Amino acid sequence: MSNIPKKFVSLHGHSNGSIFDAIGTPMDIFNSILNNGMDASVISDHGNMNNFVSAWLAQKELNKKEKIFKFLPAIEF
Repeated sequence: MSNIPKKFVSLHGHSNGSIFDAIGTPMDIFNSILNNGMDASVISDHGNMNNFVSAWLAQKELNKKEKIFKFLPAIEF
């Protein structure tokens, strides 16, 4: 049991860039994840990476506030 990881990162998540699948902006999602004790997230919107820049800028903004956060870009095909 001691080999169980203490951290969790979901490798599947959608922002408002996935039409009809999510409504949150990348910053909304990242703040929710930070509030739940995690420090990384994937944005894997359906068939596009239109929110890549928004997510990257949100990560930079969080890191400037000394909140350690890692955005992992992805796409769901």
